[in-house]
Amino acid sequence: MKSQLLSAFALLGLCSCGSAPAPQQEIVFGELPAIATCDSGAVIIHTDRIDGEIDLTDPQQCRFSFLELSSKGRNYIAGITQLRVHDDRYYILDWKAEKLFIYDRQGNCLKKIDDRGRGPREYTGLLTFAIDSGWLWVQDRMMPQMLIYDLDGRFVKKIPRPINITDWTRFNGLMLSYYDPQQNRHTDLGSTTLCVGTEHEVLRAGFQQIPLQKNPVGFKMFQRSWDPDEVLYLPPFSDSVYRFVDDSTCAVKYVIDHPHSIWKQQDRALSFSEYMNGMQEGKFTKLNALFDGKDQLMFEITEQGRVESYLYDKRHDRLYRIKDDYYISGEPLAVEGNRFIHTLGPDNWNYIKSRHQSGARTISNPELLQQVMKGDDDDNPALVFFEFNLPDE
Repeated sequence: MKSQLLSAFALLGLCSCGSAPAPQQEIVFGELPAIATCDSGAVIIHTDRIDGEIDLTDPQQCRFSFLELSSKGRNYIAGITQLRVHDDRYYILDWKAEKLFIYDRQGNCLKKIDDRGRGPREYTGLLTFAIDSGWLWVQDRMMPQMLIYDLDGRFVKKIPRPINITDWTRFNGLMLSYYDPQQNRHTDLGSTTLCVGTEHEVLRAGFQQIPLQKNPVGFKMFQRSWDPDEVLYLPPFSDSVYRFVDDSTCAVKYVIDHPHSIWKQQDRALSFSEYMNGMQEGKFTKLNALFDGKDQLMFEITEQGRVESYLYDKRHDRLYRIKDDYYISGEPLAVEGNRFIHTLGPDNWNYIKSRHQSGARTISNPELLQQVMKGDDDDNPALVFFEFNLPDE
């Protein structure tokens, strides 16, 4: 995708550590340098060349393991909204309960951040978080502000932000933000834009919209990788997944080539009804998300109104279709090596249990069946690890 120079951008200043938030200050920029893109070296995966199917219920093909998250000390998790693996710890954001938890590998709760309020060290709600440069960055859901903690969960400072950005992350000490000008009255970028900057300024911007991308609300741009230092970016409707090489350059890492991709309509501004009807009728397919493991790559494509999952074997250049939908929790929350991490909690184990007991769905995996049947409404969700056993010849 072509990157273009963009115009003015507004951002709030930082407050100093330990002080009250500074008044809103508008910093105006002229033309911003573009984020450069590079297409060389990309891995192209053709979805019309399937080497086999993987049955999740077959323990020879897929192994489940579980980590129960302790609720000792009344550390109750209502639901896992976001999960990050960092330095042998699991950082868990609970959007329902407005809390953030830190767990160790044994499932013991090391810290619960539960500081809801309007004080100088408190938040009004929790939206998303990122880990970067030894700090935990958390965005308030209700107020334009970001809170910074150390990796043990101790409060450090609060930073005002001009808007709540639902899709953002951090990379090598920099903020990566995907802005929608229709939702952001503080910017004048002209189109939905990826911006790179510090807490004080915006340094670069790029991936300006093309006609197909005029209504990308709700897309997840930043994809998950087993490498905590890597940031993967998927532009709306695109087939190409980029990785940040440095703060000024993105290189295409993967191209998911599917014959009826909606990306082939990139020069058309499709109406919402045309887009929805085309997806339901199978005229278009769309790459939804990608989860990059060390040797295996999982991705999801919407085909004829349903989500299909695929697993790519990087070592042997083979592609497998994953048979049937996940009956645990949808897409992975995180990737650790070659383990894809999901969650299993009261919201879905009660449904799975009732389906199994009624005969509507048989759980053939004994470990999964045991975990589902013993689940109680007062238990914390468990982390579920998927490990795929692929042919090695």
